[in-house]
Amino acid sequence: MFYYLYELALTRAITKKSYQLVGSPVQLLPKSILNLIYAFRCSHVMKTGLSQNPTKPFQVIRDDGSILVLPPDLLEELSSIPGQIASPNEALEHDLLGPYTGLNLIIESRLHHSIVQRKLTPRLSLLTPELEKELVSAVEDIIPSCDDWTEVKMYQLLGKVSARMAARALVGPSLCRNKVWLDISVNYTEDHFYTIVILRLFPGWMRPVLCYLLPFYWKGKYHMRKAKNLLGPKLTELIRQNDAGQWSPDNKKKEDAHVLAWMIDTAKGDDRNVDTLAHLEVLLALASVYTTLLRMVNVLYDLTAKPEYFALLEQEIKTEAKNGWSPSSYANLHKLDSVLRESQRISPPTTLGMKRKFKTNYTFANGLHIPKDSYVCMPTHQSCQ
Repeated sequence: MFYYLYELALTRAITKKSYQLVGSPVQLLPKSILNLIYAFRCSHVMKTGLSQNPTKPFQVIRDDGSILVLPPDLLEELSSIPGQIASPNEALEHDLLGPYTGLNLIIESRLHHSIVQRKLTPRLSLLTPELEKELVSAVEDIIPSCDDWTEVKMYQLLGKVSARMAARALVGPSLCRNKVWLDISVNYTEDHFYTIVILRLFPGWMRPVLCYLLPFYWKGKYHMRKAKNLLGPKLTELIRQNDAGQWSPDNKKKEDAHVLAWMIDTAKGDDRNVDTLAHLEVLLALASVYTTLLRMVNVLYDLTAKPEYFALLEQEIKTEAKNGWSPSSYANLHKLDSVLRESQRISPPTTLGMKRKFKTNYTFANGLHIPKDSYVCMPTHQSCQ
């Protein structure tokens, strides 16, 4: 009874009185119960909140505090707020329990962010032909050739394909087919998310002890050690050569067109550390493998529900393929691009999106005031329906 009253008092303290609380069937529920409702019925809670508050913010309660869910009409302004005011990285680290999963490194280091923005994105035209070759090779190696109807688990097969493509961009041609790295890039992510899901079911004060009882927690640490042991010798040697002026990435060489080389050439200070660079590589694999996988699987399932589009897409691809593939030719696949966009709209990878943690007070143009340390988001799935 004492703990119930204690939790109830904490719940009242974190609840923002200006906004409707959604997800609580009765008024007197502690945050631990509201946290479980959020965990198991998040999509339903968001649908209810949006139907009751189509143009106003509402809130839900997790164990770690109040989440303010903003209406869709604030999307454009929220996306334009600088990270120094509303940080997506701090929101992500908060969601993924950084201290228990190693994701707190994304707050301590900005190297991965600058590499993706300043190195990877501007060089996509250089990297695209290599990704295409890796994709063709991965499909031939992983997806079986069948003469008759054969039952396969596309999620698992496409997961391996996604890992191969991501590895080509992250660690380069010498390691992109390395079985140890591919195992790390797939299984670290799975163990990481199993750890998060389980820990989030329990109060925050239990997590520092509970994490040590989870096999997924230890498996994640094991995969991280394997990654550092695998990448360590190559990182050490390339850093030595780079420091001595004997090597730097050549933008004209396909062997140097990968994130690992660009990080070594760019890293300074505390970031120029073998363990830190290996850790960042694993986190980038975490971010890329499963997002790509979910996109492929969702598109496949959406098309399966609308089989009349297969012939249209096949004809468009065959027509463009006659001229040979190049970075510019992908831009001519208008029907495929439309399908990809629509699939992402109706089947977003997450229930919530545009997550931000405000580092300062902020007032939207419509007068909505967001206090410092507030966590805000938007109901992506429901807003896109």
